Amino acid sequence: MRAGSAGCTDLVWHCRARNVGFAVVARSKRQHSCGFSAVVVDVERWQPAVRQDGDERRGASVDELTDLVDLSDWPAETRLIVRREPLHSGPQHSLFPSLMFRHRGHYTSAAGAAVDLDVLICAHALT
Repeated sequence: MRAGSAGCTDLVWHCRARNVGFAVVARSKRQHSCGFSAVVVDVERWQPAVRQDGDERRGASVDELTDLVDLSDWPAETRLIVRREPLHSGPQHSLFPSLMFRHRGHYTSAAGAAVDLDVLICAHALT
């Protein structure tokens, strides 16, 4: 099941109770900002983001922040995947405040590499 940030409700619990996986757009929370501050300068954590066709997303990168945020309100094995890309002109919603990047994230119950999961969520135009 894929959903926008409105899916950050009991819906994910109902999905897991029925053995259905989920990917929902992350809402901005203070705990995310705390987790992000730990990786903002750690360039080794970020992996180059790719497009659906496998080409690199110029200037974009992906990281999994699951180990840095409290996901105790989420079903077991929930992960937080975040993509950052250079700011461009116009209004930009971002998961974290930044003067250099726009950050978009999603929670997922899926297994796999963070870069691959980012491709999946991007392919469905949720972020």
